[in-house]
Amino acid sequence: MREIKFRFGKQDEDGWFFKFYTLEEIMTVRFTTDYEVKDQYTSLKDKNGAEIYEGDIVAIYYSRKGVQSTDIFMQGVVKFGTTNLGANGHEYDYFVHGFYVENIADKDDNEYITGQMIDTDASVIGNIHENPDLLESTNTSK
Repeated sequence: MREIKFRFGKQDEDGWFFKFYTLEEIMTVRFTTDYEVKDQYTSLKDKNGAEIYEGDIVAIYYSRKGVQSTDIFMQGVVKFGTTNLGANGHEYDYFVHGFYVENIADKDDNEYITGQMIDTDASVIGNIHENPDLLESTNTSK
């Protein structure tokens, strides 16, 4: 069964602060926090073992003959909802209802990067709360 967890956060003059709670912890009668829910856990981990949450920014790196480069090939934001992964010139529609990755450089080309997240070939490099600067396109896949 999938572990259901949430990232709670709050921001002050010193930056963002996060706490993580499971659904069981939240369901307790006395659960209170001054943090607000920000993101849900996907139940996936990146290639380094870090948990992937909605709102995380993930990167795929160039790789040649099994050697990974430090140059980012593609990056995207983990989202929850409905998207058509087959919309980018494919002959079919391929709707996903749940977690997917929105490619920062080309929001109509989400199929490859979502697959890489699922295959644990992505690395979490930040999140939309602490690292909004990463939302600027650095993809070199186009």
